[in-house]
Amino acid sequence: MNLRECQSISTRLDNLLEDRQNDIQQLFSSIDSDFRFYLGSLNKVQRWQYHQFQKNIDNLPLVDTDFSHVSRMLQIKNQIQNIAISNINYDDVELMILFHDGGEIITGDICQNDPLRNQKEFMKDIEIRSFPLLILRQLKKENIPLRTKFSKIYQRYNNRGQNIPDSESQLVKLIDHFDGNSFGMKYVYSRDLLSRYYPDGNLPIDPDILVRKIIETELCQLELFINTLSSSEDKQKFIRYYKDTWFKNYLEYGYREMCKPYLEYLDKLLQ
Repeated sequence: MNLRECQSISTRLDNLLEDRQNDIQQLFSSIDSDFRFYLGSLNKVQRWQYHQFQKNIDNLPLVDTDFSHVSRMLQIKNQIQNIAISNINYDDVELMILFHDGGEIITGDICQNDPLRNQKEFMKDIEIRSFPLLILRQLKKENIPLRTKFSKIYQRYNNRGQNIPDSESQLVKLIDHFDGNSFGMKYVYSRDLLSRYYPDGNLPIDPDILVRKIIETELCQLELFINTLSSSEDKQKFIRYYKDTWFKNYLEYGYREMCKPYLEYLDKLLQ
């Protein structure tokens, strides 16, 4: 990391902390077991605001927060629960969803093409350390057992690649992709929107490159999750759900031609 990048990160964190000083102070001093202030703080974290496709557009109607993101993820969890995939602890899934972005109260959200995207690992480390050290510690002393439970759930989610196959944490990460990517396709990467925002076609980066990477990352996470399932029936059931419910977004928002090899891949998984 060079000096300029260090200064950029430092400035960004200083600005975030200054902007949210009152909210964070209230969070630290008043948080209780029902997490009203925690949820309110999530509602202050703006998503997508640093994306290259957004920052030069005047009067952009795009508004999204971590609270909205978490709320939509919980709705997706309910959808998946209705599919009746076996051996999933949906109570743990719900808690992981609630807390998975908690550290962003301190760091903010880093989306695709954020100027700090190259320092994602560094910022992610700050985010992961912030949640148990600065937020969970503010639970009342009588709720220490609850604090311990929440901390373990949070660590389990962030350590999902290091543990034995963990269906719940891999599912939460996949749901994270489902919501973020579907929102992005509708409000950021849609061919129709991009043609209106950039009528001269002079985009800061080729959207095909970004969308291809998004699809491949999502499919990789899909595979990580279905590999934790022991039942072939559950695997097939979930892949069909994914194809019919989520993958179709890429077709509907202008990337049909690009999707052909990925559709073939999904069809092979269903054989």
